Amino acid sequence: MKRKYHLSKGLLLIAGAFIIFYIFTFRSVFATMSSGVIDSLKPYSQMTEDEIYALKLNDNPNELLNEIIEIDKEMINDQGKIALIPLLSALIQKYDTFSKEEMIELLENKNLSPEVETSLIKMYFMKTKEIESLIPLLNGESLSDNAKGYMVAIGKLPTTQLENIIDSFDNEVTVIAMKKLLVADKDVAFQVGKKILLETTTEVSNEKLIAALLAVGGFYYSNPDVETNKELISEKLKAIFLIHHDELVRDNAIYALSKMRSDELLEYILDKKDIDTSLKISAVDRNLKRLAKLAQEFTSEHELELVLKAMNVLPILEIGELLLNNKNLENYSHSTKVAETLEFIEKNGMKGVFKYE
Repeated sequence: MKRKYHLSKGLLLIAGAFIIFYIFTFRSVFATMSSGVIDSLKPYSQMTEDEIYALKLNDNPNELLNEIIEIDKEMINDQGKIALIPLLSALIQKYDTFSKEEMIELLENKNLSPEVETSLIKMYFMKTKEIESLIPLLNGESLSDNAKGYMVAIGKLPTTQLENIIDSFDNEVTVIAMKKLLVADKDVAFQVGKKILLETTTEVSNEKLIAALLAVGGFYYSNPDVETNKELISEKLKAIFLIHHDELVRDNAIYALSKMRSDELLEYILDKKDIDTSLKISAVDRNLKRLAKLAQEFTSEHELELVLKAMNVLPILEIGELLLNNKNLENYSHSTKVAETLEFIEKNGMKGVFKYE
């Protein structure tokens, strides 16, 4: 019998470690089983996911692990691996029955799938409350990049270790390490990102470039008054947007520019015809506080023009009110653009959420 595969809220929370790196298509898992593709799962074909989980909680830990490994070997594609969640969730709850040494030895086994590796790393962290002892595995070949990324994401790693990871990896692990470094020390993250953008002479991966863009954007957004290397880096970001072939890299270059909180760069984003509207909306959203200030106290036609351009991309009711209450607006009462923008805000405006202040 075909049915949708749904997980209860409790089981999803337990399985969080497993699904953090895997986005699966919610399809009928048991339709796959009924076709004879996954014979090992047929005994569970009439059970709900919660029933499977409850049943497997009573299993011997090693037997359950071996069963998971055998089922995993039968999977012919990643889509069906959602069926492993109830079993892996039960295994994770048995973390205290495995020793640290056993889990490390299992992780050194090259035959494990990323799903099993990630679950074991979660179990190790739950047991030991640390991840540092697993760091040597980052430099080995036994773990998948997904597992390495998860290890970096949950571990408390010193900034020097995160710097080394960013330098050593050229994949999604680099991005995860940079996000951690941004939280730990934005100044250090900026220096690392700046080096990648301005000093690296060899071609770097898209992931390393995205990591660098996250670093400089995050730094300047937290330090809006810092002008160090700002012009040089902004020109580099514009160049990346214009010449890079990867859409995600180009999008991240614009995100980084929007975080620099510069009137000139916001205007660049709004004026550039080949920048996607969604990126322009994001740029306005990130600069609402500055736009509100300009609407309240603009001193030139150019500043007013910037507010009008922004409001035609993302109309905000509060900024419309600030414009109407600004006595300087009387000097532009003849302007068709002002009248049209105010009408557009009135008809289409939304309440502003100044979340990036």
